Amino acid sequence: LKGCSIMRSVCRGLPRAASWAARVEARHEATAATMWAVLQGAPAPPRVSVGEPLPPFVQPFPASFPLPKSAFSRMDDDSDREFYQEPRMEQHFGDSARDQLKRVYASVLPIGADVHLDLCSSFDSHLPAEYAPREVVGHGMNKDELESNPRLTRSFVLDLNETPTLPLDDSSVDAVTCAMSVDYLCRPLEVFRDLNRIVKPGGVVVLSFSDRCFPLKVIDVWLDATEAQRCAIVANYLHFGGFRDIRTGSVGSAADEPLFVVTGLKPEQ
Repeated sequence: LKGCSIMRSVCRGLPRAASWAARVEARHEATAATMWAVLQGAPAPPRVSVGEPLPPFVQPFPASFPLPKSAFSRMDDDSDREFYQEPRMEQHFGDSARDQLKRVYASVLPIGADVHLDLCSSFDSHLPAEYAPREVVGHGMNKDELESNPRLTRSFVLDLNETPTLPLDDSSVDAVTCAMSVDYLCRPLEVFRDLNRIVKPGGVVVLSFSDRCFPLKVIDVWLDATEAQRCAIVANYLHFGGFRDIRTGSVGSAADEPLFVVTGLKPEQ
């Protein structure tokens, strides 16, 4: 949490970022007021050991999607295609958190999966070696990054903030992972409803994030939220996207880099 907030403060001092910060502050109060009213009671994500089952998300969901359109504005609303034009062959979270994420994947991804989608992928999918679907499809924003990922059998570039519809068949995917990227989605409800379309009944979606981000590109509501509220935001994405059995937790010990995981299942038909 505090990493993103500190970076946001630093960015306000940069020449171009000053105008972005002014735009954010102009709409901040309305967005924050709505968020606090909806997410104020968000429970702290339970801390779990790697491999331990994630507890169910216990906060009742509201009758309708709780966040206004203003929550998904950003300091830099320019096209993401320009921002991601140059490949970034670097990890965006630490060694211990990456190791923990692999072990989480090993415990929650289905044995015998046929098709896996790594959403918002890059040069590393963090999948455990023993997890071996017939096909691992990678989606991302940079062709070079995707082609450098040894786990992907095929990939495609698509800006989900412009086109939140995936070029995949209905009920064709067994599992979806999305690491360190859910906080950049500006049209999450559309994205998650489309994920529900492509995931097979009983399939799982696994979302993870830490306290790091690109503050210019992360959605406004994320920068204002606590860790508990961020987990609640993602849980609401899943719920209103049609997923159930939603679970969340903070993985690892208090001494480790924060790693938060939220999962959901597509109901069996």
